[in-house]
Amino acid sequence: MHEVHLQKPNISISPSTGDVTKGQNFSITCRSASLHPNGTLNLLQATGGAVTTVRSQSVGNGSVTFRFPSSVFSEDGSYSCQYQTQVSGRTINSSLSDPAQITVTDVVCRQLGCGAAVSAPHGAVYGKGSGPILLSDVGCTGGETVLSQCPNRGWRSHNCTHGQDTSVICFDSGFIGKPSISLLSPYPTFIPGETPRFSCIAPSSLYTTIDFDLNHSSSENHIVTQRAGSPQTSVELTVSNVDLSHQGSYSCQYRVQGRTTKFTSPHSNPITITVVHLQKPNISISPSTGDVTKGQNFSITCRSASLHPNGKLNLLQSTGGAVSTVRSQSVGNGSVTFRFPSSVFSEDGSYSCQYQTQVSRRTINSSLSDPAQITVTDLRVTGGDSCAGRVEVYHRGDWGTVCDDDWGLPDADVVCRQLGCGAAVSAPHGEVYGQGSGPILLDNVGCTGGETVLSQCPNRGWRIHNCNHGEDASVICFNSGTLGKAILSLVSDYPSSLPGESVTFSCTSPSSLYTSIDFDLYRSSAGKPIMTRRVVSPQTSVELTVYNMNMSHQGSYSCQYRVQGLTRNFTSLRSDSISITVVDLQTPNISLSDSSGEVTVGHTIQITCSTVPQYPGGTFLLLHLSGAERQWMPATSHTAVFTLPAVNYSHDGNYSCQFSTQVSSRTFNSLNSSSARVTVIDLRLQEGHVCAGRVEVYYRRDWGTVCEDGWGLPDADVVCRQLGCGAAVSAPGGAVYGQGSGPILLDNVGCSGGETVLSQCPSRGWRSHNCSDGQDASVICLSSGTVGKAVLSLVTDYPSFSPGESITFNCTAPSRLYTSIIFELYRNSAGNPIVTQRAGSPNTSVELSISNLDPSHQGSYSCQYRVQGRTQTFSSNHSDSINIFVVVLETPRITTTAPNGEVSRGQNLQITCSTPSQYPGGSFHLLLSGSKFQSKLAINHVAIFDFSYVDFHHGGSYRCQYQTQVAGRLFKSPETQSVPIAVKLVLHKPIISLDVPSGELARGDSFTVTCSTAPQYPDGTFYVLHNSLNNGSFFHSEPAHNHTAFFAFAAVDRTHAGDYRCQYQAVVSGQQVYSPESDVVVLAVKEKNQSVSVLGNTGKIAIGVTGGLFLAIVLGSMILVCKKYKRRETYDAATRGTLLNTYLSAQGQPCPGLSHKNIDDIYTNTAITSMERTSFREANHKETIYSNDSSSSHHCNQDTAYESY
Repeated sequence: MHEVHLQKPNISISPSTGDVTKGQNFSITCRSASLHPNGTLNLLQATGGAVTTVRSQSVGNGSVTFRFPSSVFSEDGSYSCQYQTQVSGRTINSSLSDPAQITVTDVVCRQLGCGAAVSAPHGAVYGKGSGPILLSDVGCTGGETVLSQCPNRGWRSHNCTHGQDTSVICFDSGFIGKPSISLLSPYPTFIPGETPRFSCIAPSSLYTTIDFDLNHSSSENHIVTQRAGSPQTSVELTVSNVDLSHQGSYSCQYRVQGRTTKFTSPHSNPITITVVHLQKPNISISPSTGDVTKGQNFSITCRSASLHPNGKLNLLQSTGGAVSTVRSQSVGNGSVTFRFPSSVFSEDGSYSCQYQTQVSRRTINSSLSDPAQITVTDLRVTGGDSCAGRVEVYHRGDWGTVCDDDWGLPDADVVCRQLGCGAAVSAPHGEVYGQGSGPILLDNVGCTGGETVLSQCPNRGWRIHNCNHGEDASVICFNSGTLGKAILSLVSDYPSSLPGESVTFSCTSPSSLYTSIDFDLYRSSAGKPIMTRRVVSPQTSVELTVYNMNMSHQGSYSCQYRVQGLTRNFTSLRSDSISITVVDLQTPNISLSDSSGEVTVGHTIQITCSTVPQYPGGTFLLLHLSGAERQWMPATSHTAVFTLPAVNYSHDGNYSCQFSTQVSSRTFNSLNSSSARVTVIDLRLQEGHVCAGRVEVYYRRDWGTVCEDGWGLPDADVVCRQLGCGAAVSAPGGAVYGQGSGPILLDNVGCSGGETVLSQCPSRGWRSHNCSDGQDASVICLSSGTVGKAVLSLVTDYPSFSPGESITFNCTAPSRLYTSIIFELYRNSAGNPIVTQRAGSPNTSVELSISNLDPSHQGSYSCQYRVQGRTQTFSSNHSDSINIFVVVLETPRITTTAPNGEVSRGQNLQITCSTPSQYPGGSFHLLLSGSKFQSKLAINHVAIFDFSYVDFHHGGSYRCQYQTQVAGRLFKSPETQSVPIAVKLVLHKPIISLDVPSGELARGDSFTVTCSTAPQYPDGTFYVLHNSLNNGSFFHSEPAHNHTAFFAFAAVDRTHAGDYRCQYQAVVSGQQVYSPESDVVVLAVKEKNQSVSVLGNTGKIAIGVTGGLFLAIVLGSMILVCKKYKRRETYDAATRGTLLNTYLSAQGQPCPGLSHKNIDDIYTNTAITSMERTSFREANHKETIYSNDSSSSHHCNQDTAYESY
């Protein structure tokens, strides 16, 4: 055993003074030198002499700090620490530390003169302020006079919002508000054991804990106290299980604990409650046994010792678990008697009394009295009628049965007498009227027979038995003369009979008697019964049969029955009578209007039925023995004539007559007469249509064919006429409409043609032949106007054609005619046919063609066909027509807005295609250089192709072509002649200038040529063209800058003399274009100190020292050119053009030194025609001769061009 010694812990507080303003935080730290596993430090508070543990925490490092973040008055008090641990399951506590005092002060209420503080709510409970926050972390000790004396963070120094505004609630002595009290229960009246509920409400929110007290007028101290935490202002106060001592006046008050003062409110206004206790009443009944027979009177008396104003006594009845108030009456002297003058079953049950009164608007009921039982009894029979059925008695709310043990006629006699139903005939056992559904109430009943009611008879006692409902007892009662009349019925179907038959009657009592019954049968209601039979219970009827009827048994029959009662016999009245008749009919006769019996379909035949006179009236039945057909006809003088007005196939066969008549509602039929044969003959066509097909005849219920032996147009004519199909067109053999499936009925038919029906024609006889079904005969008939309309169709794809083409039609008969057919083709359905063609059998169509069409063949075409019959020709109606078009389109016209076929680049160009009015609609194709360029729909047979901005690719040769659709086929016109369009571009003429104003220079000097042009196409090239008489022609090129180029020449010599021109070249849309040449400027070059000038193209030559030499050179050149010209003129124009083009395309550089005029000179010297010059210019975009000399400046020598060419 170990001794545990725990040292006293230490305590410290913050703030160290222990003074805390309500709402401020403070902390308490406990320290212990004793450390054990599972040790805890507890903080205890002493208030008003009571010590409670307010905080507890496990010890980690020997100390625990308990923090209180927002002080309240309830935390004011003396605090101590205690260390606690468990050793070997025992809790051991140290001694308490020295105490430390925490004081929560209320400076604000004192400063305001409002007494003491009840609570110091945080969180702006009275709303947020709108001014500045002036103080924070206020720490009053409670002794200060004003709030400003308390320590704080300093004026306007804070870290708060107006949501943290503080409030106070102060109370002076006696200033605390009066509470209100209300009753939560619906009434101020209660019965012992109930619980009243009150609500006590303080008049305003105090934001602190409130103690509510409930006070009773019988006690000075409160009887119920309940605390409500902040911010609640009300509580529910209850008084449980009240009794009479709780009756009286109730009020409430509330108490609030300040820091140093407890405030108590005044009492509320009082509420008075009443506790009512009612005594249980008494009950008595008359008769005292409570047993009452249905219809007797009884009474019930209720008494109560409790008497209140407006009190009454209620009589309650309990039936089947349900309790209801059946009577109610005000109380006079303390008792009430309820009377029931004539009892009924619904009044059977348990009754109780209850006293009821009203106190303070509440209805108060006493407890129920002890119960008193009223039992209403009765007797009835069910399952039968009012005097026969299952015996049932009523006892204490239940209808129940009587067991059949010892049950007999004495018991039944008592029941019949009690019911007023006379005497008992039988006392059936064993649920003969069905099982009862209630309890078995009586058993072993032993009446003597003299008792008044069944309940007087000895028995085992109510509800005592050893039975089940299979043993329910019943009675059958009869008064004098009430035995039911016997019922006689005929079991046989009719009250008439054939000789030798039996007739059976049924004699029945009107109800089950459950005893032996004797039944008697009488004839003619006289003498003794001819038959008697007894039946035992439970039978109520018997069958009585008279066998082997003959004429002597005819007459009237009736019956009666007899029953033996307990002391007397009962005999019924005779039944109504039934008359019986015995009938014997003779066999009828039959005859035909045509003794042969043969009749053609659609013709008439009569059949006569007759019999000897026997019974008046009656009906004859004509039986078709070979089919289901039957006809009835009333007999007239014992005869009936049946007419078959339009014989059809169903009438073929044997017929017989039968006579029928009714005797006593029964139909009697004679035996059938002998049979008579009717043979139906008919004709039809199969596998074609109504007037064409395989010939088939009907004979003795068989459809069969006709053999083709000897078959021809006379035979076919008879068939067509018989069928109403006009005349025969052909009489095909060989089963052309397929082989028949029936017998071959006729062969070697030989009609003359005048017979009415085919059966009149000679033949080998019915079913006699030497043929097979492959030889079945057929016919094709045509009536006037019934020949089928011809069908015309077009074999070619479209009904429109070009001249010279062929057209083919197909004309078709709508069906096969198996003979020659002549087909005819008509134009415009008038005049003679333009094409006729015969088709042999079995063809039904031909192709009709017209070759080498021209416009005269245009029109509407139709066809018809003709067939030759035996005596007449049949022509079909014309077919529907087909319109044929022969299309000839004229060559269209083409015009342009370009004069002379030229148009400048960027200008508008219109090309118009038109054609004469021929066909509506259509479209034009514009062809450029042989290819389709654009297409447009024709409007009024015209199409205008508009090119708003012409470029070089628009140049070329144009043609128009018109196309249109006629009857679904596309036709194109011839193309127009070509119209050439040339696209040109004209550049501005450039300007040339020299920096030598006089136009004269001395050898060795320098000069500059300036070329410029108006802005048009940038990034071009300027060429200076120099024609020198001394040294041929030269050119120089410079790229243009701002549409200007400068050409500088240094150290001039006599080769620089001559005329100078500028030309501008640019690339536009991929094409090189050249401006016109500028005006000419002339430069003269002289020797130093020498006056010689050389003029250019002016033709003026100053001849100096070298003049003779220059003239010799010029003359020599002219002779050379003349010789070459003589040689060149031997070429034809085409060869000259080819050679020139070849030369120019081989050079690779343009020769701007040669102007268009130079080229024209070359063309002239080479005898090229003006048309060739124009074509050459178009093809080469007016380029000049090319030359490329990389070793020196560019030049283009005209003599060289001539020589090369």
